[in-house]
Amino acid sequence: MTARKFRIGQMVFYRPTTRRGRVEPQGRCQVTMFLPLRDDGELRYQIRSLQDGRELVVKEKELRPA
Repeated sequence: MTARKFRIGQMVFYRPTTRRGRVEPQGRCQVTMFLPLRDDGELRYQIRSLQDGRELVVKEKELRPA
């Protein structure tokens, strides 16, 4: 099993690495769920923005500890 850098409930900073065609909240968020490992080995998380409450699915490399 691959080790994750973040835990559920942890505060993180989100900065997208690519534009997804929509305005996304950047800044402080909370990890809400672990998602299954992708075929390409990329770890993903579900996070909730503390600014507007939206939830997003993001890559681990887009997150930094808060």
